[in-house]
Amino acid sequence: MKINKRMTLSVSILILLLIVIIVVVNGVNNMRPEIALNNFSKQIENGDINDITLTIYCSYIFAHFPLSVKDLINHPATIKVDVDGVQLADHIDLLKQLNNIDLIPVKHKSRIDASIYYIFEDKKGRKIFDVAMWGNGDNGDSIYIEGKEFKANNIFMEIIMPFLPKV
Repeated sequence: MKINKRMTLSVSILILLLIVIIVVVNGVNNMRPEIALNNFSKQIENGDINDITLTIYCSYIFAHFPLSVKDLINHPATIKVDVDGVQLADHIDLLKQLNNIDLIPVKHKSRIDASIYYIFEDKKGRKIFDVAMWGNGDNGDSIYIEGKEFKANNIFMEIIMPFLPKV
């Protein structure tokens, strides 16, 4: 009888530990967009921009099917632009506009059709946050921040415009 109680207690503790690990790992990898943007804004306000990089993937080619982020990154017509912290510092005023952005979730989710994807990373290559454009949520343009769909806000395009190639 004591063995069954110990076994039950051991299994219960193991299950609880696994649940905690899953929640913690999931929380780290899928940070809420609002928190990710807030953390980024604090880093910018503190002048911590030299250790940030921006990688932009964009395609000016019309695809006959919606592109996922992975499709966009791997498409032969995609242009990749790498921006270092020094270049970002020249446009810090634009980046500061991300502070206190109201993210409005879409009610009617749509399928992503990525023609632009960008990711901010720290000096160790860890993702700070990412943005994919575009979707058609709520019958209008939408964007994906940290994989979550929101109504589009022009600032998310404006902050990368200085770095995009002119066509």
